[in-house]
Amino acid sequence: MTLFDVLRRQRRVVYLAVALLSVAGAWASFRLPSAIYPELLFPRIKIVAQGSTLGARQVVFSVTRPLEEAVSVVPGVTRVQSQSIRGASEVAITFTPRTDMAYALQLVRARVSQIQGMLPPDLEIEIERLTPSLFPIISYNLEGGDPATLYDIARYEIKPLISRVPGVGRVDVQGTDVREIEVVADPPRLAALGLTYADLADAIRRAVTVQAVGRVAQDYRQYLIVTDQEAHGPEDIGGVVIAHGLRVRDVASVQVGTEDHVRIVAGDGKPAALINVARQVEGNTLEVADSVAGIVAALAPSLPPGVHLKRVYDQAALVRDAVRSVRDAMLIGAVLAVLVLLLFLRHGRITAISAAAIPVTLAVTVFVMWLIGQTFNL
Repeated sequence: MTLFDVLRRQRRVVYLAVALLSVAGAWASFRLPSAIYPELLFPRIKIVAQGSTLGARQVVFSVTRPLEEAVSVVPGVTRVQSQSIRGASEVAITFTPRTDMAYALQLVRARVSQIQGMLPPDLEIEIERLTPSLFPIISYNLEGGDPATLYDIARYEIKPLISRVPGVGRVDVQGTDVREIEVVADPPRLAALGLTYADLADAIRRAVTVQAVGRVAQDYRQYLIVTDQEAHGPEDIGGVVIAHGLRVRDVASVQVGTEDHVRIVAGDGKPAALINVARQVEGNTLEVADSVAGIVAALAPSLPPGVHLKRVYDQAALVRDAVRSVRDAMLIGAVLAVLVLLLFLRHGRITAISAAAIPVTLAVTVFVMWLIGQTFNL
């Protein structure tokens, strides 16, 4: 007895299996994530350390080399590459192909944390896996105001709202002017009092902090006592005591300023703040972009007069166009295939049976893609 004979005798089972697989494929088509790239898992981790004022040569010895030595002992590492520039360092770590990258990321972060005290204190370190989800899927320009105000609105009002959207992985805000409190010391005054720039910086650093100073037990509970010495304005910094009643404002001028200009963000020739939104791994590009667009539309009435958000990049539009093109190509191909079958077979019933295999095959393919965690992509 051949397989064909078995299937012919169990026709109802075959019909039921085809129907179930078709329904499962139709169900999976609405839940399969869409993205421009497949979910590739590269065996690489990147460390970016920036924010230091050191030169390139000093960065090599103070930042790059300690990072290289720390991560080189992580199991599975095959190669460590680095690049150092003024004020920043980038370290790329390559692992063996079968390495569990989620676990490797934890080990790398742990090793970097162990040497954190050896690195410059003003250093900002980002450790990430190299995946397609690192690239932004949608970008907005916030326009209509001065650069510092636009950055503040984007960083402290818009970013927290977008970060709560399901599927959003990372929100980056860039601007031309980033506010900061500047302390401009008076060198002759410092020298006359026997103080150095380090004394001034240490006094400010010790005073402007939030820390626990003790506990109080009451009613079988312990309450933590925390001192809040955060600086909310120039007057708070100016009132910091350096020594013997001498305050910062006595030896320096304290004012609101901006960070050094290392970039210019503009839209249509006018100042702007750039907001880049990336998705999480295995996130749906279309759903994330639509949710972010809804948040942006709801935010529009609450923005200051003249300030508005302008979409400058939308990966979802490219994905939609690509999916639409693939759909049209599949429909045209299916119609042509059916016409060719009808032309050669010259039998409507047999042609219809053969044509029915096309949507069933597509449904089964989509269901299998969903099972193995693939996406609709280019």
